[in-house]
Amino acid sequence: MRFIHEIDDKCQCCGSLNGSRAELTIVCHNGEIVEFEGEPKYIKEALADALDCLTGLLEAAAPPPTPAGKPREEE
Repeated sequence: MRFIHEIDDKCQCCGSLNGSRAELTIVCHNGEIVEFEGEPKYIKEALADALDCLTGLLEAAAPPPTPAGKPREEE
C-alpha cells in the first residue's frame, strides 16, 4: 500500500505557513514500513492521517452490526 501525504510546511517557531508544501510517501507491506520518502519531522502526522483513512475504509466496508443474540441474515 502506498500512502502519499501532502501538508503545508509550517515554521517550527511561530507556526506560520512558509508557502511551501511537503510530501511524504509511505509504502507498507505486511504491516511494516518498507519505504519512506520525505521530511522525517512530518512522519507522525502522516502516519496519523494514514491510520484515519484506513480506519474510515474499514468502517465503511464492515457489515452493519446485528442485535445481540440474533444471527446475521444471509443476503
